[in-house]
Amino acid sequence: MSIGAFSVSLAAKAIYIIKNFYEKPGFKEFVGNIAGKRLIMKNGGREFNPIKNVGGRR
Repeated sequence: MSIGAFSVSLAAKAIYIIKNFYEKPGFKEFVGNIAGKRLIMKNGGREFNPIKNVGGRR
């Protein structure tokens, strides 16, 4: 039985560090880019969405 795609979104102060970390296990840029402060990374059926923390707590 398949549960379908699994997606996670996280706020990140240093999105480029998160991107480099997730590229090591095979995630690739899927939608967006760091310059646009929006990036979705994909590895098979798994998606990861690091979001640049522009407001919120510091």
